[in-house]
Amino acid sequence: MPGLFVTLDGPGGAGKSTLAELVTARLTDAGVPALATREPSRSLIGRLAREHTATFSGPTLACLVAADRHHHLAAEIRPALAEGLIVVCDRYVPSSYVLQTRDGVPLDYIRQLNAPVDRPDLAVLVTAAAPILEQRLTVRGAHSRFEHEGSSAAETTLYEDLGDVLATDGFVFHQVDTGYQSPQDAATALTSHILELSSRASHSRRERPPPPMTTTQRQQVTVDVHVILERDGHILLCLRQGTGYRDGWHCLPSGHLDPGETVIDCAIREAYEEVGVVIAPGDLRPATVVHHLSPEGRPRVGFFFVTDIWGGEVVNAEPTKCAKVEWVPIGILPSNTVPYTLAGVELYRSGAWIGVHGWPEPVAPGKVRTDMGAESSPGAAPRTNVARIR
Repeated sequence: MPGLFVTLDGPGGAGKSTLAELVTARLTDAGVPALATREPSRSLIGRLAREHTATFSGPTLACLVAADRHHHLAAEIRPALAEGLIVVCDRYVPSSYVLQTRDGVPLDYIRQLNAPVDRPDLAVLVTAAAPILEQRLTVRGAHSRFEHEGSSAAETTLYEDLGDVLATDGFVFHQVDTGYQSPQDAATALTSHILELSSRASHSRRERPPPPMTTTQRQQVTVDVHVILERDGHILLCLRQGTGYRDGWHCLPSGHLDPGETVIDCAIREAYEEVGVVIAPGDLRPATVVHHLSPEGRPRVGFFFVTDIWGGEVVNAEPTKCAKVEWVPIGILPSNTVPYTLAGVELYRSGAWIGVHGWPEPVAPGKVRTDMGAESSPGAAPRTNVARIR
């Protein structure tokens, strides 16, 4: 019976190595054969990558890490899985996505290097708040040039923004926050999750009929939620910084939809986390929906909500990610407004309930509205079915 492949990734100081050891020990104690391993591996290639990050950098290090990963799979991970073991690996592909990106390597290049490697049955993202990580690194000491004073905030943000990339690339991931629970409690919860997953997988393998010869992969789409705070013809924008994505550009208070969360809950949470305001569910109005295709070819769906009623004073609640918040006229947004954000605001002002942005023009003519009515106001514009933003 094939085993189960579990990987642990996260910023420095999150406790990945400790968690991997504890989980493996608990599995073994429960009578479940398990193997703890790590990347870079203990092989010659792995030691070269691990011990010489001060010598190698950029594409050279990215290729070295990828080469070690391919060898690691062939020499250790796949044989253990074939014997029915649960393999718990400390660092895998998500770490490459983050660390090599920080090293100046384009994300698409890293994704291509890792496209052929096996996807784990469960990719665990281990994290904690940046100040907690900084404190742990100060006590523990740095393991490589990637860990230094101030590195935790940037690395944490990159991991927070990794969800859509992992989903697109076929990873099933699970998040563990070690900031407010002991390593033992985190290990106990994660071990239970792994055992449940292993049980379901074993049952599925016994009961499931053979898969068809060909399958069609369904598109996985990231869901974002954006909040338009409107006051006297102005809306609130945040100037991004230190996130690794569109830094120096304006956006609305916004974020990814968390598992088990409704889009309304997400809008309320993001508004509070980013600008400190409290919004009642009944005070949110639907503004528009944007089906967006990023320049990298990743689809997203953005739900835009609008309100002019909230509690509390507007503040910059995330200064490590936002340089400032400011009120700008809704009809004259800054030139450095994130295009995705701009598309949503324009759709809202035009009166369109839903629109597409970043996608190629349709091959055949269709009933697609292209005159966005940029000068119309929400009160005067009739609500249309669909619009296209270039």
